[in-house]
Amino acid sequence: MNVRQAAPPDQLFVWAHIPGSTVPELCGVLMLHAGRMATFAYDPLWLESPRAFALSADLPLIGSTFDPPAGCQIHPIFDDAGPDRWGRAVIHQVFDP
Repeated sequence: MNVRQAAPPDQLFVWAHIPGSTVPELCGVLMLHAGRMATFAYDPLWLESPRAFALSADLPLIGSTFDPPAGCQIHPIFDDAGPDRWGRAVIHQVFDP
């Protein structure tokens, strides 16, 4: 994955700030499916890094695509990263007036 390019509109890059480092490291990508469900996959370079760590217990460091748990649209580790109700209302107003 070339991080100098923007992510496609159905993908979000996931970055980690490693203690002692001045720049974040790409650790994976969230992929949106049908506008409703997001899967996650670690970046191959993250998996090879000696500084890599699993983002949560249900996302082990393996080269696989992870579906969210049953009943969820996104993994709980990422759930709080999105906009709150006010933020969603602003986004809706700006992009879908």
